[in-house]
Amino acid sequence: MKRLMPACAAAAIAIGCFVLQQVAADDQATTASSAAKTSPAPKVQYAESGRTPTCYWTRGWPTWDKEAGVWVRPRIRVCD
Repeated sequence: MKRLMPACAAAAIAIGCFVLQQVAADDQATTASSAAKTSPAPKVQYAESGRTPTCYWTRGWPTWDKEAGVWVRPRIRVCD
């Protein structure tokens, strides 16, 4: 019994942290998609070389989300 309680507590904490991260990630994606729908697409001018840059999505620096109480790494777009 003495070994079971710490194991259950550790499992509950791990599951709780995982659920909070998923909720924060889903909220971040919803916020980003709603912001994209409300603002017009920016007009981007490229160099005269005639080729468009290569872009990809990656994770940004961790930031503290005060409302959720978790660290969040937002997705950012990087263009070369």
